[in-house]
Amino acid sequence: MIRKLMYQIKYIVYFIVGTLFVTACEDFVEIDPPRTEIVSGEVFKNDQTAEAAVNAIYGMMTNSNTIFDGEFDVSTGVLSDELTSFSRRVDLIQFSTNTIDPNNATVLDKFWADPYQFCYQANAAIEALQSNNQVTDSLRNQLIGESLFFRAYFHFYLTNFFGPIPYVNSTDILLNNSLSRLGEEEVYANIINDLTEARPLLQEDYSFAEGEERIRINQPATAAFLARVYLYREDWAGAIEESTSVIENPLYSLDSLNGISLANNNESIFQLKPPPHPNNRTKYGDVFVINIGPPGQFSGFGPQVALSDNLVSSFEPDDARLANWVNTYTAGSSSWNYSFKYKNNLFDDPTGPEYFSLFRLAEQYLIRAEAQAHLGNIQAALKDLDVVRSRAQLPLLQDTNPGISQNGLLEAIYQERRIELFAEGHRWFDLIRTGRANEVLSPLKKGWQSTDVLLPVPAEEIFNNSNLLPQNLGY
Repeated sequence: MIRKLMYQIKYIVYFIVGTLFVTACEDFVEIDPPRTEIVSGEVFKNDQTAEAAVNAIYGMMTNSNTIFDGEFDVSTGVLSDELTSFSRRVDLIQFSTNTIDPNNATVLDKFWADPYQFCYQANAAIEALQSNNQVTDSLRNQLIGESLFFRAYFHFYLTNFFGPIPYVNSTDILLNNSLSRLGEEEVYANIINDLTEARPLLQEDYSFAEGEERIRINQPATAAFLARVYLYREDWAGAIEESTSVIENPLYSLDSLNGISLANNNESIFQLKPPPHPNNRTKYGDVFVINIGPPGQFSGFGPQVALSDNLVSSFEPDDARLANWVNTYTAGSSSWNYSFKYKNNLFDDPTGPEYFSLFRLAEQYLIRAEAQAHLGNIQAALKDLDVVRSRAQLPLLQDTNPGISQNGLLEAIYQERRIELFAEGHRWFDLIRTGRANEVLSPLKKGWQSTDVLLPVPAEEIFNNSNLLPQNLGY
């Protein structure tokens, strides 16, 4: 299923090598790659090696050649109306024009293979830890909880990209390579089960993380993710309950606009710590900040995209986010706007160490606002929406539009999500889950079809596993 057998064995080797790297002082017995599972007796032989094995998953997530190298945010941005592509890359041109071929390399490698490989590593850790009595109980619980979170997280994005998908909860490669696609409801049920099982196993704070940095999964991160899941499933009560538990947690508060990218800022619930880079940077400064020439000028190097005029013109004139999160590059008589949320890049370090936030507090306020609005709790929704607007130094809707209708309020929340969360991978999914993709994108994209809301299942995967048929409509 997940490409080829040898491809998956390669990742088993990466997993073991990552563990060996983190625990270089440990003596390991040399073992051949197994046919269907990782050899837990060696990799998970004590607390140190078990923790290093799960840390290796975090490490692989920050590897510059995975989905977290900025490709996710760039691709979803050009799929939607956030970004304009100037790239000569065929795969990115297909994303920009919504004419994606089932043989698109980015779809195969970054949006299908990478998430399933991470799921496989999570399953390897879960299976090894559940059958292991050599690891301290409290640590084993934490590591199982983190692995369950990862499995849920990557299946969440797989189903939002591809619709029905296989839910992989085993390391049996032969079984995995013949799995059929499950309906989205069943996939979401598995996601919720994994997160519900994970939460009591996890720590409540970051005291277990090195330096108490916000770079490990804990209970609030699980609640933040569940709030997002419930929002997507239109379980408004569930979304309110989970987001409230995060909003009321004293660990978190909205940070300054220019603080949201900084390591361990007050707003971040879960961040990815990049490997050591010059200029203390994530990959996001590299893919968005235009400072060496027009976007796309250097094929395969430097930014290939700019913020769309459609997005930039949608900011309210006095919005402080426009001044702090949008910058302009000018060459001759031409200029391009770009995302400046993450400011450090290959050539400049204007801030300090930056980490990439997968979950931050502002999203939780907007989740709760949207859920409250759907339930008709207008004043509660306005209050949450205005928390986000207040930081942006905008007039409060409670004052300027206290009699707003439910539909008007929902539109205001969608707009606020567009501005607050731009270039963070949300817009594409927001348009789809709210049923507005056709209305918004068909006037902007020549040849847009309603079936473009799903990506094609990679042709190579269908060739290797016919149980993945039928292909998504439109492909």
